Parts: sequence; C-alpha cells; structure tokens
Amino acid sequence: DGLQLGLKTGTIYAARETEMPVAVGSNALFGSDGTVSPTLLQTALQAFSYNVSTPRRDEEADGTLVYVENYSNIRLSPDGTLSYRASEVRHGLPLSDFLSMGDQESYGVKDVIFGAYALLDRIQPELGDLPGAGLRYSGAVFSPEEGCMTLYFDYVLSGMTIYCSGYEHAATLRYQDGYFSSVTLLLRSYEQQGSCRLADFERQWYLASIQSGVSPNVAELCYEDHLDGAPMVAGYRFGLVQEQPEPDVQAGQPTEQ
Repeated sequence: DGLQLGLKTGTIYAARETEMPVAVGSNALFGSDGTVSPTLLQTALQAFSYNVSTPRRDEEADGTLVYVENYSNIRLSPDGTLSYRASEVRHGLPLSDFLSMGDQESYGVKDVIFGAYALLDRIQPELGDLPGAGLRYSGAVFSPEEGCMTLYFDYVLSGMTIYCSGYEHAATLRYQDGYFSSVTLLLRSYEQQGSCRLADFERQWYLASIQSGVSPNVAELCYEDHLDGAPMVAGYRFGLVQEQPEPDVQAGQPTEQ
C-alpha cells in the first residue's frame, strides 16, 4: 500500500503482474547511414511555411543541415534535433495559423497550448499502433519581464512519460505576442517489441531506499530512452520531496508588556 510506504497521495504505481509494452526508439530524422529522412525534411519545411523547392541550404562540419528563408532558419542536427528560430518575434509563426478560430486580438493560455499541439502535430513522426503514444504537454514557464511563455512537451507511451537521456524535454516552444519565435524538437520514432511484466513495486521501493539511504516519498512510472537503440522497459523513478513547513502562526505576534 502506497500510504504504508510513505508515498505522497496521488502517486500512481502499477499493481503486481501488470504488463507494459516494450519499445525501441530510433532517430527519426537521420538514418543509420547519416542521411536525412526526405519525408521528414519535406514535412518540417512545410510545417514552418518554407518553400520546399527554394530554401538556401548550408551544411556544417558535424553534418547539421541549415535552411534559411527570409527572417528565420531551421537546423537539422544528426542527433535528431530540429530547431527553428525567427530573427525577431514578429517574424515568427503566427499562433492564428494553428487555431480554427483564426486571428484574435488576444489569446488565453489554452489557446497557446492548443496551437503548440497543432504545430507539433505537423512535424512529429507517426508512432504507428503503439498504445497511448505521442507528444504530451508537460508544463510551461512564464517570464513577465520578457512577456513570453516557454512550453514543454514530452513523448509518452501507454500514457507514461519517456525521458530521453541528455534532454530535459523532447520539445520546447517559445511564444510571445501572438507568435512562436522558436521551436526545438527531438524527433524520435518508436516501435513496440512485445511486452513484459513490471518488477514488484515494493521491492523496487526498498532497493531505492537502500541505495539512497533515505525512504523516497515520490515515484513515477515511466520509460527511459538512452538513445542507443536498447529496448525500453517501463520502470520507476523514485525521489524525495521535502514537505513545506507549516507557517508559525505565533511568528510576528506582539509580546505582552
């Protein structure tokens, strides 16, 4: 029982004998021979409103392809990362292009999130028949000083987050004044290779306690993609979140004279 183990309320973990998909990830943008996927290349250029037949292309020493058109550029790196940058916010991608309601005087947070989903849907590779697979909104950070919003997305499988080694998030988008001014997306494709039963949760929890010397109070069921083509098996990430101390209601009270 999670409460007996000291886990925070709301922690989700699988019951014994639960079967989860096993998947293998691969670079969706560049093949093993080092060449870029022509399908994804065309899809990406079109998603950012580039003229497929005329963009200027440069190639850097590490194999990164750079496409330039007007006031923006797209970089396709051999590790599978696509990066879009506009020279100025007003030269970015209009949010209205990704919303059915079209141009508006102002937009809410939900509008920006829906627009970001629509933009990513134009680029991300197909994930086939994998259950509960895709990109999922993970959160956002607001910068009042700059008036911008940075959104984060991650791949999921069976609804569980896939953490890609070396990357904080699979996708990061920057929004400001009605435009997406930058987009970074790690393009991965995943294929299922059977399924397996999860290791006993309590046993993993006790092992984590022994290794760390403290009893974890948070656990997340997830996948880890080490970007090496090894099969991904669902497992738990354990951690310790410090409880916030209760405010001292006596603090600051005047003393009796």
